[in-house]
Amino acid sequence: MVGGGLVGTTAAYFLALRGCDVVLLERSEIACGATGRSLGLLRAGTHLPYAVARENHGPEVARTLRQLTGENHALIRGLVERLRIDCGYARAGSLWISESAESRRTIEALRSDGFVAEERSEGAYFPEDGEFDPVRFVRALAAEAERAGARLYEKTPVESIRGGRLRTPQGRVEAEMILVASNAWASGLVGLFEEVIAPVRSQCLATEPLPERLRSPLRLHGGMDVLRQLSGGIVLASGGRHVSPNREYTLSERTTEPIQSYLESLVRDRVGLPIRVTHRWAGPMAFTCDELPCIGPLPGTVSLYAAVGWHGSDLSLGFVGAKTVAEMMLDGRTSYPSTLFSLRRHL
Repeated sequence: MVGGGLVGTTAAYFLALRGCDVVLLERSEIACGATGRSLGLLRAGTHLPYAVARENHGPEVARTLRQLTGENHALIRGLVERLRIDCGYARAGSLWISESAESRRTIEALRSDGFVAEERSEGAYFPEDGEFDPVRFVRALAAEAERAGARLYEKTPVESIRGGRLRTPQGRVEAEMILVASNAWASGLVGLFEEVIAPVRSQCLATEPLPERLRSPLRLHGGMDVLRQLSGGIVLASGGRHVSPNREYTLSERTTEPIQSYLESLVRDRVGLPIRVTHRWAGPMAFTCDELPCIGPLPGTVSLYAAVGWHGSDLSLGFVGAKTVAEMMLDGRTSYPSTLFSLRRHL
């Protein structure tokens, strides 16, 4: 298994529980990639406003995606409660800031399909959204996977995959089945993904503790920007890709001044206070042309699987996606609607 983010670690956990001999290889540290560099928002639905998702994917697909994110959230919440994972899980909803006509359109679309949304003066409020610390959650899950028998190797980058062999600087690993869950880095291992996945940098920052200003996470500019205030007062911000979009199609993990300045201004405007930034970071996500992940076996093989290309929805869909691919690997089928995410759609 390649990749120790939410998806790879979750798949390792499920496979180990089923008695598989699991080896997970992570290029850096568990939860250090896109998973650990996100703001930890468990969003209902994809990154798109629901009315737009219906237009892009059709009503049935949009409804299915929304249902899957609800299942994803329920699975994570259930595991947090059952294993007593200390990851700051909370369910305070989120507020999507938008013009009244756009928010009303999305609220009406959601309600017509049986979902919950509330109209607020600034936009639409989604009470079912949650938040957590994804690093603490994934590392706790990694420990559970190890207790179930999985072997996890950090600082072990996979250089190539040939048949059932994975080559690393430390040596080779032979496996009957391989799962590539390295998201933006997958194109360097599987040629198909060079045409399917585009790496897109996500930039973030954190402030010193501030008085409470944000009761719920905020989603702005069509959901591209997110603000979240932690219980201790620290404000997190991510987004700003529209400031210099052409420069953000990259695997680079460096922050840039234009986007960081934009995020600072965004926080100042929202909290109405001077701020001091204490941390800045960035990391690559993986976008696909149809905004949906790639989950399942690679065409022409029954031993090489992938769960990549999350298009910014890895926290919202990744847990259920990992369960899906684990079932496919062991049972050859899954109860989830996996055809939506089949790699064959890109051939």
